[in-house]
Amino acid sequence: MEPIRLPPPFTLVRLRESGDAFAHACRIAPESGAGTLVYVGRFDLAEFAVVLEPREPLCSARRAFYAGMVALTDALRAYAPPSKPITIDWPDAVRVDGGLVGGGRLGWPRDADEDTPAAMAGVWRHDPDGCHGRRRAGRSPACLGARPGRVW
Repeated sequence: MEPIRLPPPFTLVRLRESGDAFAHACRIAPESGAGTLVYVGRFDLAEFAVVLEPREPLCSARRAFYAGMVALTDALRAYAPPSKPITIDWPDAVRVDGGLVGGGRLGWPRDADEDTPAAMAGVWRHDPDGCHGRRRAGRSPACLGARPGRVW
């Protein structure tokens, strides 16, 4: 596998195939800080999470989730034929030709105050087989969780 090279502000954490990028990013967010990219080394799907440390209050910093969703669809469009429809179903599902292929999730500490900045972790996942044709236990049709919400 070719190594992933990131610019200096980012730190890569690679997990084995059975890892959970989101759960790991949530666990290490307080120590690792902003710019930590957690990547699961799998061949059948792309799963990654990034730790964010916004300078604005949590109530408005959640908008980063939507920027991540747009970034995921932009990455897919770079490899898809120009006429291939790639859409976001509000708020967390990514579809290609109407078929579910991935989605996103955002979490922040349970004790975070809405009016102060808080570390957040976001995960975006692309599964070309449509979440392997099954729902994972406790996960939404996007395979990554219900709407953005508190998790750690």
